[in-house]
Amino acid sequence: MPAQAWITLVGAMLALAAFVVGLAGTARDRVRQTEDFYLKRYWDLLAQLPMDGLPTSGGAGRRAIRQYIDLCEDELTLRERGQVSWATWQDWREGMVDGFSPGPVRDEWSALAARTAFGHRHLRQLIGDERYDPCEKNWWVRRWRNLGP
Repeated sequence: MPAQAWITLVGAMLALAAFVVGLAGTARDRVRQTEDFYLKRYWDLLAQLPMDGLPTSGGAGRRAIRQYIDLCEDELTLRERGQVSWATWQDWREGMVDGFSPGPVRDEWSALAARTAFGHRHLRQLIGDERYDPCEKNWWVRRWRNLGP
């Protein structure tokens, strides 16, 4: 093969590699933007709570707890879709497990579960198994989007 053909081939391979690296960066940026949006939702919800801690009764307190429960299920659904990175998932899962330990959130969760057959499929599984990870993407997608092992 002439030298010019080799140079063209190498140039095409470098262009392809740059394209693939750019795609991976875009996918990871999209994941980060989603995480940032949900982190903002979490902090906005915390800002609504009274300064003396999590309410144990009352309309506003119950509403805030239910919003937190819904936020947790939304975050679990995002993880299932591959829109939450491994590092963020580790933090969020730990926070959810702590949040649903005995206390006002767990009490409200138990009351909701006893009264209705509402959804929250992922949250039910996480409460039953603290190691639960709803992300079932194949290893290639998990690596591509930085979703973990």
